[in-house]
Amino acid sequence: SNPHLETSTKLYLVPTEMVTIVANNNVTAGEISSLDETFTSVINLFPITISVSIFFIIATMLLTKYNKRKSSFLTFIFAIFFFVGSNIVFFYAMSQLADVTVGSFIGSGNIDFSIPGERTSEILSSSWGPDIGFYLLLCAAVVLILGFYLYLKDILSNKNKKN
Repeated sequence: SNPHLETSTKLYLVPTEMVTIVANNNVTAGEISSLDETFTSVINLFPITISVSIFFIIATMLLTKYNKRKSSFLTFIFAIFFFVGSNIVFFYAMSQLADVTVGSFIGSGNIDFSIPGERTSEILSSSWGPDIGFYLLLCAAVVLILGFYLYLKDILSNKNKKN
């Protein structure tokens, strides 16, 4: 429309901030949204749980290298648990935030935006959903689960060869 108005809202994990940038033909403005403390606490745990799962993946590889099958199997289960669990918690927390703000985690519709610094608001056709990072985490979880399946298959085939 005339004037051209564009808006973008991003949630940053470290530090946990939600930033909205609104731009039209001659003004670009932004604001930091205040987030619920419970939501912020949950989101602050997300990078920690991902780091713990990466630690367990590395530990699994090292234990496998030194032929510690049982220990590596256990650490691999912990890696999957932390990784998939953090994805589920992130999805749930973002769904709760989206329910309050736009209605759903992924969707589209008309949203009333106020332009920071100006006393006007515009109704814009909008679409929303997760960014590439969320999809990369989902792909990584699928790869971990596939790796777990192959790991189990390898263990079971080695057991059958011994019998």
